[in-house]
Amino acid sequence: MAFDLPQAPARANFPGGDAYAAQVLERSRLAAANRGLHYHPDIPYDDATGCCLDLYAPKGGREGLPCLIFVHGGAFSLGCKEWMGFMAPAVTATPALFISISYRLAPGHVYPAAVRDVAAAVDWAWRNVSAYDGDPERLFLGGHSAGGHLASLVALDRRWLDERGLPARVLKGALPISGLYDLDYDGGTAIGAAALAIRRRFIPDDADVPTACPIRHVGPQAPPFYLGAGEHDLGALATEALAMQDLLRQAGVAAAAEVYAGHDHFAASSRCVDDGHPWIARARAFLRSGSPM
Repeated sequence: MAFDLPQAPARANFPGGDAYAAQVLERSRLAAANRGLHYHPDIPYDDATGCCLDLYAPKGGREGLPCLIFVHGGAFSLGCKEWMGFMAPAVTATPALFISISYRLAPGHVYPAAVRDVAAAVDWAWRNVSAYDGDPERLFLGGHSAGGHLASLVALDRRWLDERGLPARVLKGALPISGLYDLDYDGGTAIGAAALAIRRRFIPDDADVPTACPIRHVGPQAPPFYLGAGEHDLGALATEALAMQDLLRQAGVAAAAEVYAGHDHFAASSRCVDDGHPWIARARAFLRSGSPM
């Protein structure tokens, strides 16, 4: 199958973002051509919105595979599912299915449109992965940056999956990288002002912010979490990952967080599936066992 990109993808709005996008897209191109994988691009998962997903499966005919659904970043307003395809060869080697999803972007589509899209993708996976040798009882959800926020919110706030009529424990784990967990920003600093501008493109009504913060929904209902972040990540994202780990553990949820030495926001994503990287080692173990520990 051909590896096609959306027309005129938007430019990143952080230093290093354009280089990251170019790098991961080229690696995703190679993943789509990998002869060890079945590549199923542009599968519609919600006819009402036109959102699609790319599914990667290992060749070999094994059944009952776990499935990692992954959500791209891009400050809620740019990016594409093809950004994340580079992860597929390493994840499918688990063995597992890997799904990268599109979702509606701000400011044309504001909160909670993207949240509902992620829940719809989980719904599609639960109903359809068995046709690709996946196990609907072994679904995991992850994402990078804004995608980490969306994945965490859907994993923690049950109303989004309840809207789809999904079982209470449909998600067996969450794997956010450089996720945004607390959206209560101080606009008095440069990084706070930038974060506030991004948030308001996605959530124009400040009254919606509390319910859109994953950190506000931590409780014993949460699935296990493995949280990653870069040592030199944006703002306080590394600190937020550690705080989320602590809150989840206090709620009795199995959780592990890891801060990757020498990684910035983009390296935390682009390097996560490199040979010997701690993220892929722990992610594979998590997908196999259901435990992030």
